[in-house]
Amino acid sequence: MAAITPWNFPVVLAFMKLAPALVAGNTVVLKPAANSPLVLAEIIRALQQHFPPGVLNMVTGGDAVGEALVAHPSIRKIGFTGGIDTGRKVMAAAARDIKRVTLELGGNDPAILLDDVDLSPETMRQIVKGAFGTTGQVCFGLKRIYVPTRIHDRFVEAFSAAVDEIVVGPGDDPRVTMGPLNNA
Repeated sequence: MAAITPWNFPVVLAFMKLAPALVAGNTVVLKPAANSPLVLAEIIRALQQHFPPGVLNMVTGGDAVGEALVAHPSIRKIGFTGGIDTGRKVMAAAARDIKRVTLELGGNDPAILLDDVDLSPETMRQIVKGAFGTTGQVCFGLKRIYVPTRIHDRFVEAFSAAVDEIVVGPGDDPRVTMGPLNNA
């Protein structure tokens, strides 16, 4: 199996692919995002001593490495988490050999509010966190909020107040609640 994971939540997303594959008796080649391989390299190195050689593997690099991994004739299953455009490429490349593919692609998640929604500051902080957590760079983040017309103005005021609490700055400053973007 080839497990291809994104930069955000690299350990969790990798293990969501690795654990079931290994438990089922498969060998795995993990390819983490090119801009976040270090933590996984250390974890994989520690885990490899508990498996026979060749059972748990990791390769690093950019698009060319991912393309080679997906195209490799020994790979029979691909688990990919990432963007829709890359997912299309993975699916097309896998189709050549009729490989099994699991794609977890970008989300399109709404918040649907009802007339009786609690517009308290704490609720608004949670909605803001859902929209802007991880600087908005997460697949399951809120992309749109549906608000009943009847409460629209009150919602906008409460939501804006919660957004105003965000402190943007360097990620190593403990006062900061929104750090830098990982990538464009």
